Amino acid sequence: SFVNLKLISIYTIISLVLGAAASIPFGLWIGHDESITESSLYHILSYGLSFVVSLALYYSLFKFKMDRPVLHAVTVGVLSGALAGLIVYLLVGITTPILLLYVDILLMFAAIYMALNLCKIRGQFGVRA
Repeated sequence: SFVNLKLISIYTIISLVLGAAASIPFGLWIGHDESITESSLYHILSYGLSFVVSLALYYSLFKFKMDRPVLHAVTVGVLSGALAGLIVYLLVGITTPILLLYVDILLMFAAIYMALNLCKIRGQFGVRA
């Protein structure tokens, strides 16, 4: 088949859950001091943790044997990003600024590329059925 929809849906849900769990400390930090969102340190830590979580997620995904693995990873990334943005908008009415969307997309592709290469280097690419 063209894509494995079951794998995409499972990994999209996992991505949403891990993304929400990873953002809890930053939400608590904002609750304590709202001005922290103006800090570069806040954004570096937030995006750093997001990148590590994405890297682990895509690495795990690339272990599965499938056709078009990069298409699967991009689909999971785009779906989870769109759903996360929609959930945040529906819950709090906040939209993500365009510049941060570009940063998200850049980090997603960097995580996919790095996870793919790590998986191939370590001999783990496509080993699970």
